[in-house]
Amino acid sequence: MFKYISQILSKFTQGQRILALCILLVSITFIMVGPKIINSLTYDDTELKTQLTEKTNEINQLRKDVAELNTRVQQTQMECTDRVFQREQEILKMIEDLQNRAATCTLPKKTNLEKQNIIDEGSEGGERVLRMEAPAPRTIIQIDETAAEQNRIMNEGLKKITKKIKHGKN
Repeated sequence: MFKYISQILSKFTQGQRILALCILLVSITFIMVGPKIINSLTYDDTELKTQLTEKTNEINQLRKDVAELNTRVQQTQMECTDRVFQREQEILKMIEDLQNRAATCTLPKKTNLEKQNIIDEGSEGGERVLRMEAPAPRTIIQIDETAAEQNRIMNEGLKKITKKIKHGKN
């Protein structure tokens, strides 16, 4: 077979031989370099699997972080709500105390002692005796209208505040 190739080549001119040599070199280059170029342009399954595993691990870690942060937010919200509720209870107790004080607060005024004369028409030794007695002092409680009005206004205000605290900011 080589014998025939040499006879065929002897019939080519010098230019045709150079052209045939160039075509042969280019063909060999493509055969040798072609698969390497194709491999560099395509991904290997192992590389993709490695990337997929890394991304899966990253997603799982982020899920754990989100769950932990959600738990911390919920705990903080519960603590804050408990503190607000406790403070509201303290305020309600103070308001109730003020209402009780206002309800029991009256301003008494004493009136003058009333003197009564009691006449005893009995006789001692034939003479008539008159006796005057001073009664025990009596206290008459009169409510000062200004103070009563102020107490009423304060109680209404305290009731409104209590209602807002118990039922929200409506």
